[in-house]
Amino acid sequence: ERGAPEEDDQHDHPQDAAAGSSAATTAAGSSAAKANSGSGAQKTSAGQKVTIGSADGEAEEDASAAAPKRMLDIDDALVMKYLANLTDNTKFVISLFDYGGQTVFNVIHHLFLTRYGVYTLVFNMEQLVSQDAAVRENCLSTISFWLNSVVVHTWNADTSTMAPIVIVGTHKDIVNSPSQHAEISKVLHDKFCRSVAWPFIQENEEADADGGDASLCFFPVDNRKSRKDTTVVKMMKLIEDIIDTSDYVHQERPLTWLQTMDKLTACGKPYLSLSEVEAIAQECEVPREAVPSLLSFLHEMGILMWHDEASLRDIVILDAVAYFVTPVTTIICKHLATAMDSTRHVVEAHKKCSKLYYDAWMKMVHHGIVNTDIMGVLLQESGQQASVVLHLMVKFGLVV
Repeated sequence: ERGAPEEDDQHDHPQDAAAGSSAATTAAGSSAAKANSGSGAQKTSAGQKVTIGSADGEAEEDASAAAPKRMLDIDDALVMKYLANLTDNTKFVISLFDYGGQTVFNVIHHLFLTRYGVYTLVFNMEQLVSQDAAVRENCLSTISFWLNSVVVHTWNADTSTMAPIVIVGTHKDIVNSPSQHAEISKVLHDKFCRSVAWPFIQENEEADADGGDASLCFFPVDNRKSRKDTTVVKMMKLIEDIIDTSDYVHQERPLTWLQTMDKLTACGKPYLSLSEVEAIAQECEVPREAVPSLLSFLHEMGILMWHDEASLRDIVILDAVAYFVTPVTTIICKHLATAMDSTRHVVEAHKKCSKLYYDAWMKMVHHGIVNTDIMGVLLQESGQQASVVLHLMVKFGLVV
């Protein structure tokens, strides 16, 4: 869940994640919860004017200061938009990112996983109580992968901390015995207690147990009941409390930054040039020299992608899936069927490559070696941005 104060989508419960399903999350899916920082940086009443400072976003409410600065009329409709999203029982607007559980998408985790969030790792409890040892081991292996991925992408070496993790077990309607939940918790503890992630896995305190309350290292839930499941409500409250105690949530940001963010996301384009973003920011009274700080903040919060490097800084990616993930997964995907899985990924670009460059295509499909002819066809939909997409692939180690 990542915080973007302008988003209206609210997600009430973790998605079911049965292994082998075609859902985005499989045996141990991962979602990241982020709350926006600075959604109330400056508070105003209706019609009030405030003096907005320059790059550091300082604000003064005294419009009659001896040395007047540039004045900005607060957009009442914009303020009301944010207030309308608030309810009596929550302080935040939280958005949810559901990461693909398929292994082909593992290579793009680092595009979206950052330390600014709370991660829920979701697994099917039926698998950990299965009589088939292979099923149990596969589930634990997938959970281990996701734990390690969150560690790698959120670990802060300076503070020896990482993003909090909430482990969620689904199918409580089937695996409903407190003794089974206790056994699953023991299995998870014995498997992962030596991991550096373990101190950051949140406890399910006062969970139901035979003979009284117990503490579990995961939250067993029944997705069918949604908020009628008291464990779901408890988990949601825990996540909100974690967010509320996170430093990044309470960092103040200028209201003009949020206005700029709204305009960027409303433009409906997968990317803009840096000069176009600067023009939009200036319309919102954000000085040009403050734009790099604004973009870095939005990048860290997962709202957009921007890399302050000579070859990449001129492009601001507003829709990472459309701009980058979709073309990349045309190249990195399941090209061949296997004995265990007969499915394969086929699009028109693949058929074209096979017809025009059969030998080169077979070399790529079977050995992962791709030439410029093949790459040109696969990235044709990216048009003039193909070179940037390829540069990003090199940057992230997807192509060497």
